[in-house]
Amino acid sequence: MEKLRLPTALAGLLAIAFACSCSSSAPTSVPPVLVQLSASATQTDQGASVTVTATVSNDSLERGVSWSLSGPGSLAHQSILSVTYTAPSNGSSVQSAIIMATSTTDNTKTASVKIAINPPPSITTTSLPGGSAGTAYSQKVGESGGTPPFSWSIGYGALPNGLSFATGTSTGTISGTPAEGGTWYFVVQLTDGAGVTAVQPFLSIEVQPNAAAGNPVPFLNQPLVPSAVSPGGPQFALSVRGTGFLPTSTVDFNGTALATTFVSDNQLTAVVPAANIATAATASITVVTPAPGGGSSNVVYFPVSTPEANVSFSSAKGSPISVPGANYVAVAISEGKENLTSQLRLTATWCTSCLPMAMGLSRRRLGHRS
Repeated sequence: MEKLRLPTALAGLLAIAFACSCSSSAPTSVPPVLVQLSASATQTDQGASVTVTATVSNDSLERGVSWSLSGPGSLAHQSILSVTYTAPSNGSSVQSAIIMATSTTDNTKTASVKIAINPPPSITTTSLPGGSAGTAYSQKVGESGGTPPFSWSIGYGALPNGLSFATGTSTGTISGTPAEGGTWYFVVQLTDGAGVTAVQPFLSIEVQPNAAAGNPVPFLNQPLVPSAVSPGGPQFALSVRGTGFLPTSTVDFNGTALATTFVSDNQLTAVVPAANIATAATASITVVTPAPGGGSSNVVYFPVSTPEANVSFSSAKGSPISVPGANYVAVAISEGKENLTSQLRLTATWCTSCLPMAMGLSRRRLGHRS
């Protein structure tokens, strides 16, 4: 019995030893290499740069990746785990580029990232509509190109009082309620996600006041037609000229409105009643335009008086004294010959202030004795 047990035990030990040797020689399973990419941005402006970083898992040799590009642009600063992509500097529309990373340890393992390339930002709005004081206003400032997000701001100048700009937002909207009339000038700036700034320096908003525009203040020119009349005359038509006349304007005579006819914005006619010129006086003539705005013009004076008389002298027939022309008084030196006074003829009309002076001079110079 003991002889049979020994071979059986030995056979068991050999079986165990064989099983152990088989188990220790079996191949070990290794996880595959994995490549992943991350980009600082998935879209950018023309001429801008994006950094792409690779993460390689299960790369025991730590050999990283190699880089390749499909599309416009270029790669620079390549390393085993990062690269810098620079977008092309021109183009009229959105473009795209694909950056690929391939594991150096296992070239069957790759990863890629797509970058959109936008034209640079620009502000397309070149003018803004006006508004009215007290009326709500809202207007969007347009843009084109660029990479979101966008940030808007007022660079210089100011918006009308009561309006505000949605700065720091993706849409540039001017809104609010203007408080007063006037025109405001300002510069709008737009900065996109790639850090590129666009400027529109020629924007303005005109705000109309909430009140209707007033009538102009009239202005009266000289001369009036007629320029003067004699007292006690009949009624007559007075014609005035100037600027800023309206159909509602009136000609005023000493502050009293006359029956006025509108001819044009620079001429009016009015009927002056006989009662207004019954006695000698100097009247004030104005043109008055009613509100809104309007008002009274400057004053032009209108004489109601008898015309002044003139005094003239002429030599009597056979007189040795020659009388000069107008504006001179003839003076004779008598040399003791009083009878010369009989040889002067005086023609006088209404110049009562001139006549005594002239006669006084003549009497003294002619040796008149009183």
